[in-house]
Amino acid sequence: MPRKGYVPRRESAADPKYDSVLVTRFINAIMGGGKRSIAEGHFYKAMTMIEEKTGQEAMAVLKLAMNNVKPGLARTTRCRWRSVQTAATRSRRAGSSRSRAAARTTRSRRSSRTS
Repeated sequence: MPRKGYVPRRESAADPKYDSVLVTRFINAIMGGGKRSIAEGHFYKAMTMIEEKTGQEAMAVLKLAMNNVKPGLARTTRCRWRSVQTAATRSRRAGSSRSRAAARTTRSRRSSRTS
């Protein structure tokens, strides 16, 4: 906590090789013990392996993988005790046609049939 006021949030610099902030943040996440050059070496080697094996551009594969890993959160607001709070609820994934309640009822029907 600073004594002299607000400290603005610093933006990450883009990676020099791929010119992407996502790459810089990913390297910072895998970096251990301040060994940035080792983490960069591992990351760049992995990206060349991805390009060789898939035949696609490595950045496109990385962006697709990051979107698959992200949680699907939808923000909903609800009024409670005269103040508005935001609650994060997990949205249904694309292609999911059944709700959890429907899945539970079919599971309970199957268990009642077998016993």
